[in-house]
Amino acid sequence: MIKKLLFFLPILTNICFAQSDTLHNKSSITEIALPSFQLEAFQFKADWISSPSNAEFIDSSYFKQQHQLSPQLSLNSLPGVRFESRGIDGSRRISIRGSSLRSPFGVRNVKVYWNGIPITSPDGSTGMEIIDVSLISSMEVLRGPGASVYGAGMGGVLMVKSIPSQKSILFSSTVGSWGTHKENMLFNYVSNKWKIQLGAVHSSTNGYREQEFNNKKQYSFIGGYNITKNQQLHLFVNTYKGSWGLPGALDSLQETENPRQAVDFANENNTRVDRNRWRIGVGHTWKTKTLEITNSLYWNTTTKENPYGTSLFFNGYKQEKGSGTGGRSSINWNKQIKQFQFGVVVGGEYQFDHNLVDEYELKNTQQGRLNYSINTNAIAYVGFLDTRIKYKGWLLTFGGSYNQLTYKTSNKTVDIQNNINAFDPILAPRIGLLKSIHSFSVFTSYSKGYSPPTVWDLGVTDTLMNHVLQPEIGENIEAGLKFKYHEKIKTSVTIFQLTTQNAIVSKQLASSIFEFSNAGFTQQLGIEYLTQLNLEKNQWKLWTSLAYTFSKYKFTDYENEGEDYSGNDFPGIPNHRMVVNTSIQSPFGVYVSGNLTYEGAVYLNNENTFRTSPYYLLSSKVGYEKRIAEKIAVNIYGLVENITNTTYSSFLQLNGVRGKYYNPSATQSFYGGITLTLHL
Repeated sequence: MIKKLLFFLPILTNICFAQSDTLHNKSSITEIALPSFQLEAFQFKADWISSPSNAEFIDSSYFKQQHQLSPQLSLNSLPGVRFESRGIDGSRRISIRGSSLRSPFGVRNVKVYWNGIPITSPDGSTGMEIIDVSLISSMEVLRGPGASVYGAGMGGVLMVKSIPSQKSILFSSTVGSWGTHKENMLFNYVSNKWKIQLGAVHSSTNGYREQEFNNKKQYSFIGGYNITKNQQLHLFVNTYKGSWGLPGALDSLQETENPRQAVDFANENNTRVDRNRWRIGVGHTWKTKTLEITNSLYWNTTTKENPYGTSLFFNGYKQEKGSGTGGRSSINWNKQIKQFQFGVVVGGEYQFDHNLVDEYELKNTQQGRLNYSINTNAIAYVGFLDTRIKYKGWLLTFGGSYNQLTYKTSNKTVDIQNNINAFDPILAPRIGLLKSIHSFSVFTSYSKGYSPPTVWDLGVTDTLMNHVLQPEIGENIEAGLKFKYHEKIKTSVTIFQLTTQNAIVSKQLASSIFEFSNAGFTQQLGIEYLTQLNLEKNQWKLWTSLAYTFSKYKFTDYENEGEDYSGNDFPGIPNHRMVVNTSIQSPFGVYVSGNLTYEGAVYLNNENTFRTSPYYLLSSKVGYEKRIAEKIAVNIYGLVENITNTTYSSFLQLNGVRGKYYNPSATQSFYGGITLTLHL
């Protein structure tokens, strides 16, 4: 099927190119321009139409259309991306092109950078809770393997930026259903030499379900200093202290009887995660007309207290201490020679993480006898080279990376030292080709990606590490079409096929106990479509977007414990998904926005014996935004989520034990907020 689609794409492109001159001559619509931005995918700066990738860009205007509690709805407005959460800003997963198949909890298989500094650990797991939506200026999302420049992560890459643009002091407060309240303050300073942002966030919620609370306090400093015209120094400091409850998954009978309940054991033992994080990063950029050299270093530390479980037979109390350090360096060279433009980027990334995990018996919410004590070191290296050649609307990119990952563990309780798992080095090439004409471009690419098992996927709590489990290896081919009209209308469609060997899948043996295995071969076929429209007439402004995702993901060769799953669909991935966003702003400050999401049915287990029903979600926001004085602006809003009281679960426990698949999401919810901005 993918070959047929790729065959017809050039025909579609020729038809579209033939239409472009006609469109350029029409001017009957009065519009307001879409936001101007440059993509930085694969470390080559280019406008959206000229970037030979499927990367998409969202800025703070996306987040302003929703409440300021989570980036979930905004990220879900992009095709191929699913942000799932249990409660408001609680346990979370991010799936890009089905990458959460192996994630019973947490963010895995997606590489994340914040202001150019990696926050993903060398084993591929990411603590997304530290990225509060109020701190995000913009986010670039690259779908599919990015290993040729970014290393591990089959799903894709998230590049988050927090950059102040003007002198201001901002205070925001949100209150709402389920005992929710959040306050945040930002101080922004901008001059010829400095860019500084100080941020503070306090939030708390009881949660829709019992034992689904979430509390956090977060403080950040982001600074930039222009040393000279060609040199910039960057500093990043973030501290996070949070706690969220673990109510446990329900079976269908429990969900029907009382979707707000938690598992009894969870209530009695206050099962939760208490997490503290510190992260410090520093970067330096030196650039000339043809050369840019960037270096960054980071250090992080974390502690965790985690009483968990759902019964007297399956429970424990984990204590975790960890620290890490690393850095990334790159040299980016660009040169115009007659009608040719050449670009080369070469660099590397190094990451080291150390973790100590002690697990105890859980006795009346407290620690009991020590079960095990594990020390782990994870060391990752990435070296990359990418090349770009541009000539008369044609753009060719090619390159690749060398990737090496090693785990070293020791188990103090059984006196096992230096248990080493050094995976074979991975070479990850990528080649891409783009042709642009006027407001159209068509692109195609081939790339190889990989994703290693995390330390805990390998079962390090046992006396020996699971040396059988291997990294996922994938080959991705895709083609796409992009179109922009007068900077007002933006449309893209991407067709891809990802074939994966050794796909890592999880099976729940008991609450918080999972077994991971390689699934032979899988095939992921998908279509991603996005249209955005921004119009203005008589100072009335309309912004709307439509994102549609078609997914046909199957196990092509997977046998496990005598069961043959070949030909079955991936659990947790709908065949069809659509998200529509619309915002209308009046000339007198009143605005209305709405979100409609359609989620198709998904299977809940590898056997494909249980599945959910498809559902729609509808939310709406009404507000008033105006300058009430020369330097003071106010934004007051009210928002309703799940207007139709749809029954659904945004955080499914795939392959859950004894049919415990469901973490029910909130019914109709109401929120209100105010933001005051003082322009300095």
